[in-house]
Amino acid sequence: MSDQVPKLLIVGAGQLGLLVARQWKAAHPGASVSLKFRSDNLERSQTLEKEDFHVFSQEGGIGGGNDCLAPLVVFCAPPTGNPDYAEDIKNCIEQHWVPGEEGAAFVFTSAGSVYSENCGGEVDEKSETVRTERSGKLLDGEEHVLASGGCVVRLGGLYTVDGGAHGYWLKGGQFPAKPRGLINLVHYEDGARAVVKCLENPGKVGNEVFLVSDGVPVSRQEIVDAANENEKFAGKGEFVTFTGGEDVDGKKYNSGKIRSMVGWEPSHKSFRDFMKSV
Repeated sequence: MSDQVPKLLIVGAGQLGLLVARQWKAAHPGASVSLKFRSDNLERSQTLEKEDFHVFSQEGGIGGGNDCLAPLVVFCAPPTGNPDYAEDIKNCIEQHWVPGEEGAAFVFTSAGSVYSENCGGEVDEKSETVRTERSGKLLDGEEHVLASGGCVVRLGGLYTVDGGAHGYWLKGGQFPAKPRGLINLVHYEDGARAVVKCLENPGKVGNEVFLVSDGVPVSRQEIVDAANENEKFAGKGEFVTFTGGEDVDGKKYNSGKIRSMVGWEPSHKSFRDFMKSV
């Protein structure tokens, strides 16, 4: 990238998007970063503007000046409850992205749940996908992004110490899932860092798909056991029962491509390591 850092716009600036924004600001002090939300919230806008972000919303109308145009755009709004999701992504590309500028890149955060593999096998960026109500929206969105020269980042299950599947399971109860079923995780901070790495390497990521996880697939039971070792959840694991049988489902992510192409590495090497460290 040149000394002049391109402007960044993040559409759908929830937990992941705000992490991307803050990491970008930390790595590129003085960079212009705009955040677009679906709904208008004055208190949220005022809080974020104190961090030197430009804030606007779909509900409140397009932001003033050129806040709504940028050579770097990240779309990380989830598809939940949005029947027009793929069309929103297409409109975002057409309305907000300036692809002709130096250092331009468009990054869409999709999910590894789009793969059809469900018997414990390995998947990478070229593996077969499956269309469900949710994955169909993601795949249609991916098509728009790749056709426009953008980049797709398929993320594993995002987590923090409080957020993720473990927080749900450790409330206790019986769950109709397989205890040995495999899940691929990545900490929210590392997921955001993968997006930032793509933004910092615009010449490498155009028309590319990247699969992102920490590289340590874990079973549902292993997730519960690892969380149970953290003082926040200590003792709660004994109240969790998986009743789906002993077969293995799920998949193993191969995330070698993003590591080799843009130099991304997770700072949290595994879910168990993280839960031991906090």
